[in-house]
Amino acid sequence: MTDEFLEVQRPRMPNFVHIGSLGLEDENDSGKLDKNTAKEMEKGEDGIVYFSLGTTMNSSMLQPFVMRTVLGAAKKFPDYHFIIKIDAHDQTAKEFSKGVDNVFVTDWVAQRALLKHPRLRAFITHSGYNGIVESAMCGVPLVTIPFMFDQIRNSLAVEQGGWGVGLTKEALRDDPKMLQTALNEVLSNDRYKKMAMRMKNLLKTKPFKAKERLVKYTEFVLSNGGMKELIAPSRHLSIIKLYNLDVYLFLITTIFVFIYIPLKLTSVALFKTNRKKHKTR
Repeated sequence: MTDEFLEVQRPRMPNFVHIGSLGLEDENDSGKLDKNTAKEMEKGEDGIVYFSLGTTMNSSMLQPFVMRTVLGAAKKFPDYHFIIKIDAHDQTAKEFSKGVDNVFVTDWVAQRALLKHPRLRAFITHSGYNGIVESAMCGVPLVTIPFMFDQIRNSLAVEQGGWGVGLTKEALRDDPKMLQTALNEVLSNDRYKKMAMRMKNLLKTKPFKAKERLVKYTEFVLSNGGMKELIAPSRHLSIIKLYNLDVYLFLITTIFVFIYIPLKLTSVALFKTNRKKHKTR
């Protein structure tokens, strides 16, 4: 599932339909912040920065430098309060957070409710697709740190959309200051917030919601016995034609016949000529 506004743009077949925000469009289904988190959201003179690696990536399984760099960056922004979401078994992150006054470490948070909070200024994320969609729907600028799979593409889509700054996970190890620089860019440059709000408006005002598209196009396809008219002819090509193997074979043969063989013959001729001269001497 993808959303056309949250994708790296590229040519697509006409039988491709976007339903990326399916299940996330109901604004009343965002839940509520618990009392502790709600209280933490009032801290920080300049607002809140949220960090999370989602629900499937356990922070306790990461190398220590990841959380050390994140918490080290938090120290550099004393006017912001950081909500750091980790898994319950991450004792390393808890140790690193000791003595950092502007950090609240927790193993659970109602993410959609937090993203909608007016005091949230930025979200440091691993670029999981649900988090990207939720952030876009709430108009929250991002600092993305992709780790695997589709996260790299999601991060690139955010950068291309102009509502976030991307880092590689290796940067957290090789140059920890890059996280500080990226976060400072997002917090101090208004254009990221403006582009995030534009993304929110684009998703909110789309003429057809994901659920409508799913239902209507499914009914459309079923009532017409499939959509063979939209199938690309390449589906029926042989492997040789599909990957132009015949063209490559022709080029390789041409190079072999007109370049390699003449060079080889010339080399042999020169070798024999030199050999005769050597015998004559």
